[in-house]
Amino acid sequence: NPAAIRLVNEQIQRAHQRAVDALLDIKICDPAMGSGHFLVEAVDYLTDRVIRVVNQYPQDDPVLAMLERIRKTVFAEMERQGIEINPARLDDTSLLMRVVMKRCIYGVDVNEMAVELAKVSLWLHSFTIGAPLSFLDHHLRCGDSLIGAMARGVQKEFLGELTLFGSPFEGVLTAAKTMQEISLSSDATIADVENSANLYDFFEQAARKYKRVLDIYLMQFFGFKAAGEFLLLFGSEAINVSLDKLGKDHRQLFQDHEKFHGEKKIFHWDLEFPEVFIDLEQTAWREDAGFDAVIGNPPYVDVTADKYYNQSYSAASSRNLYSYMLERSGVVCRAGSMLGMIVPMSLVCSDRMSILRDWFKSNYANIQIANFGIRPAKIFPDVDQRVTILVARKKKESAETTKVFATRLNRWRDGEEQTMIANLSFSDITKLPAQFGWAKLFRQEKRVSDYLGKDWNFYLHTIGRYWLKAYDFEPTYLEASGKSGRSSTLVELSAQSEEIGKVIIALVNSSLFFWYWILYGDEFHLTPEEVKAFPFTYDKGHKSIYKKLAQAADELMKDYKEHSVLKRGKYPTGTITYQEFYPRQSKPIIDRIDDLLGMIYGLEIDEVECVKKYDLQFRTDEEE
Repeated sequence: NPAAIRLVNEQIQRAHQRAVDALLDIKICDPAMGSGHFLVEAVDYLTDRVIRVVNQYPQDDPVLAMLERIRKTVFAEMERQGIEINPARLDDTSLLMRVVMKRCIYGVDVNEMAVELAKVSLWLHSFTIGAPLSFLDHHLRCGDSLIGAMARGVQKEFLGELTLFGSPFEGVLTAAKTMQEISLSSDATIADVENSANLYDFFEQAARKYKRVLDIYLMQFFGFKAAGEFLLLFGSEAINVSLDKLGKDHRQLFQDHEKFHGEKKIFHWDLEFPEVFIDLEQTAWREDAGFDAVIGNPPYVDVTADKYYNQSYSAASSRNLYSYMLERSGVVCRAGSMLGMIVPMSLVCSDRMSILRDWFKSNYANIQIANFGIRPAKIFPDVDQRVTILVARKKKESAETTKVFATRLNRWRDGEEQTMIANLSFSDITKLPAQFGWAKLFRQEKRVSDYLGKDWNFYLHTIGRYWLKAYDFEPTYLEASGKSGRSSTLVELSAQSEEIGKVIIALVNSSLFFWYWILYGDEFHLTPEEVKAFPFTYDKGHKSIYKKLAQAADELMKDYKEHSVLKRGKYPTGTITYQEFYPRQSKPIIDRIDDLLGMIYGLEIDEVECVKKYDLQFRTDEEE
């Protein structure tokens, strides 16, 4: 029965395609890809995992069958050209790498040169004898990942429609099918690559009018008053409106649009990568729209939160591009997807980033945070930046419970990186900061801030590194002219009394406070706010201990001075002479201070000893 045989063959073919899709329908994106290093690693990782799976079931495996078809096509093309190649050079791994690169990998960068370099990185890494360079323009795009509108949201706001079929955005469906066709092409021959390029040109032409409407939608946030009026006036006709129907203001809007789009490098995610956001079978926006994983190392740049950022980002007040990039990544990835980013450690310890942390807790269910210092060694040798490697899973539903796990601030010496990474230990910190640190500390009803006043001045050194320092004197600081001055890293505070002030000085110089600061701080800056927030209650029952702490503070100040040296440093303003201290030389006095603080906070002897030895192997006297 030919009809029955044909039906069975079609069912087998569909089953094979479903099997291929199950393995290769993974979508990984780097929204700030630079020259593509993360994407190259992603290609290797995904290729390796797929090869492991298919090698477990080699008999009639549809992926291996697909690779064999590509191999035969390449051989046939080489034979047509009279070129002989070694069959071993077209192994399954090499061919699969090309498929993964073209089908599964997405990247965006605002710099056109970076986009071209990313293509070169991937081409060099996946170079296959006999096969042409794959077409990558469809998935490696130039644009500003942070500035753009989602077509689905604009469609709902102005048109009240959620389906694509029969709507003004129906043409997007055709574009999505075109982009999918490009992704599925093997590019085994030059003709295949040329066809991919032609399909991409068709997509760009078809999507232009839709992108224009979204550009105009954005323009209202950048001072173009006519933009909002235009969309309200034309509604669903905005996509196909002709220039002869426009008044003077709206005609000017169209002219301004081209310049606006080019200067801002607008990037509308669901129109640039439509196959990620559109369900081709249901002709509707995908319910599981978005990438399966977003990875990268976004730029760390402070910015001014203008109207657009304030409107578009929950964490706009954090005022840093990496913060906005994290939030955008959360928007363009699907529920249950994974996020992996390298960001500054300010994510976990800066007050300014608290709103971003709250956003993460609302949107992600499983958050893992690994923190890395820069002394004595760095995780990235050429980057003088304390970093956090963040891995998180997006919630599948809003009610899902959030769990947060973090490492300590990791330190290591050169050559110990692999051992340190292999032994990373994560602790559940979900309930922090309410139960941050020892409960014995946080039983205190008050904070240091409750005992600051105007009666007795002392000084705080706001650069931490290995030792934290507070003084009852102002360290020597001579300007180039010989005139006495004050270092910009010295802050003056006041306590309610001399005794309380000296107790606070002892506290700040202690290893107990250093432990607290490593948990809360950024391993570099010591802010007055961190000192003020430390748990401390001035209990009259500890009067004798306070007296001993004040005496220990006096001894410490004297010892600091005795071990200090005057150094000179050259700066643009001239040569500065400053007093440098070596706290490690005063460690016995600091240990006595910790013993006394242990009595106040009710710490056990072994707990105090742990504090005194905390990170001691890395705490040198270097003041670099």
